[in-house]
Amino acid sequence: MILNVDSQTELSGFYVVYNRTTINETKGIYGISHLVEHLMSHNFDDGIIEEFQNNGLSWNAYTSPTNIVFYLNGLDKHVSKYRDRFLEKLSYIDIKQKDFETEKISLLEEYTGIFNMQSPSHLLNLYRKVLNSYNSIGKKEDIYQLTQEQCKNYYLQYYARPSKIINVSKNFQFKSDIEFNNFKNDYIVQYDINNNADIEEYKTLLNKSSVIYLSPIIKEQWATIFFINFLISNGLSSPLYKNVRKKSGLAYYIRCSLDRLSDYSGINIISTETDDYKVGDLMKRIDETLNDPYFLNEDRFEQVKNSILNKIDTVEINRYSNVETYIKPKCWAIEDQINNITLDDVKETYSKYYNSNNFYKSVDKVEFGKN
Repeated sequence: MILNVDSQTELSGFYVVYNRTTINETKGIYGISHLVEHLMSHNFDDGIIEEFQNNGLSWNAYTSPTNIVFYLNGLDKHVSKYRDRFLEKLSYIDIKQKDFETEKISLLEEYTGIFNMQSPSHLLNLYRKVLNSYNSIGKKEDIYQLTQEQCKNYYLQYYARPSKIINVSKNFQFKSDIEFNNFKNDYIVQYDINNNADIEEYKTLLNKSSVIYLSPIIKEQWATIFFINFLISNGLSSPLYKNVRKKSGLAYYIRCSLDRLSDYSGINIISTETDDYKVGDLMKRIDETLNDPYFLNEDRFEQVKNSILNKIDTVEINRYSNVETYIKPKCWAIEDQINNITLDDVKETYSKYYNSNNFYKSVDKVEFGKN
């Protein structure tokens, strides 16, 4: 489908979206979706990249657990000139063997960089262990062994046609008779704990531990979960920040985020890092905060709702570069649900999903023997 969205400014964005990534991958090809994204990007040669730069345009691509997305951003008059060529560059894979090996090396550098960071490494290893998921980054051994033919066949099967095109423009609508695929992220992810999962080792000389709480799989009320996460962890005045940083100095940051694993499955993640000797006190403080929802009151609810509405207004002004709400289903989008959420909804959802006893709790050096 083609979705034309009015831009609030003279800035424009053109997005080509492909559904289904990690769900397509099996043993031996973990990471192939991400590699195919790199191979498609290879079609943008120096000539067209130079044209983009001369016209002040930026472009890039990313692979998430659900989608591959290519995008072109810049002044409306320039983006409109290049939309058809941009789309055409995604309609094939044509790469020499030497360049193919270079793209694999580039991907493996990205892989190494991510696994050299403590908290991301911890989370990706947890996904391997508890969800049997290698996420979009894949598995190093599989990436090494992937062949050009495998990637071309995979591309033809899944990404020769896009799932959606999003055109954000003030002056130029996009029309095309292009064919779309009908792939949907319509599956449910489940816990599948494997104590013998392949773990990517990470070693640190710092006396720091990564602490991650994973919720049960969430199959509903995703926008309300976003609201609650904002309420309990956004800013220094939020309950989690107050209790773990301002009052006790147990951590510098704490994050609460909902990861969309499919259109029907999400997992809520609470993550932070602290000195090794503070881990016990930190986890106790997190548990106490979650299990004493004194902050779920009318005043706090209205304050958070107003803050989110103001942020939505800000994002709307720059919607040319903020299109996630148009990629994910409406039931996930806080922008579409904010005015339907009530304090009673928040209390009910909180009671169901935020009891600390229901989280899978992990400390990297304990879970994976890091040192």
